[in-house]
Amino acid sequence: MHDHGVDAPALLVWLEAGALGRMMRESLWLYPSVEILHILGFALLLTAVLLFDLRVLGRQSHLAVDDLGRLLLPAAWVGFGLALPTGFLLLATQATAIGMQSVFWVKLGLIGLAGLNALLFHRGCLRHLYRWNRATPAPWRAQAVAVISIASWLGVLVSGRLIAYL
Repeated sequence: MHDHGVDAPALLVWLEAGALGRMMRESLWLYPSVEILHILGFALLLTAVLLFDLRVLGRQSHLAVDDLGRLLLPAAWVGFGLALPTGFLLLATQATAIGMQSVFWVKLGLIGLAGLNALLFHRGCLRHLYRWNRATPAPWRAQAVAVISIASWLGVLVSGRLIAYL
């Protein structure tokens, strides 16, 4: 454990000191394997999100938004489904140090913002998709959601990398 353990919440101390944290730290191949899977999952998620959001912003307008969504949404979910548990495993290695960094909480907040933003898009902007599905510019609200999505996920990427350096 690190010096941060004294100040860290009990849950973080427990996570780091427990079998999961020890296993992640002590195994020669587990940490790098989990990190590679985390990066691959996030890359899949980010690629799917960026391609979809760029379409909403007007790129490749000959492609139907609903068709692109049917292709990319499952990929985004697979990426998220891979990134989330592997991120938890990576956290377990140094939970007290990482959990006490403000950049870690910024990352979690941005993930939450991105999720709420996606929910708003699916619940609001897609209701009138038939009006702008192909070859018609998306309404300003849908474009705003796409910009927020791109900014949120790129913020997650940047803050995630900063965790290792701050």
